[in-house]
Amino acid sequence: LQMLRNKLKYNLTIHYFWKTQQTYLVMKPKKISRDTMPAGIREAIRDLSFNARNGNPTIFHNHQGMLPNAGSGNTYYEHDVGADRTGGRGRFRIVALVDGGDRLLNIYFTSAHYDAEWTEIVW
Repeated sequence: LQMLRNKLKYNLTIHYFWKTQQTYLVMKPKKISRDTMPAGIREAIRDLSFNARNGNPTIFHNHQGMLPNAGSGNTYYEHDVGADRTGGRGRFRIVALVDGGDRLLNIYFTSAHYDAEWTEIVW
């Protein structure tokens, strides 16, 4: 009986650890309203819309699971915000979640693209 208890305790511990890791990897982004977002983000959203309409969007694959799962038929598209003085893409990004009918579902912004801290823009 003690061996069974230990085995159950071990399984529960592993399950809890897995759930904790999953929760850590799929953190919910902070939220701001579009009325309070910086002007540079508004401009980037307009640019993203232009690129999407003209067949030149950049797909964001969300490999690291920094944003919620896109879901079947939905796609994340990313766009740079502002310019990097060193000629690179910089660390500021917006990512838009779009459904199969090109309807905008969510927009996310990060000022630390490489550190995975995202803010959801309440549209």
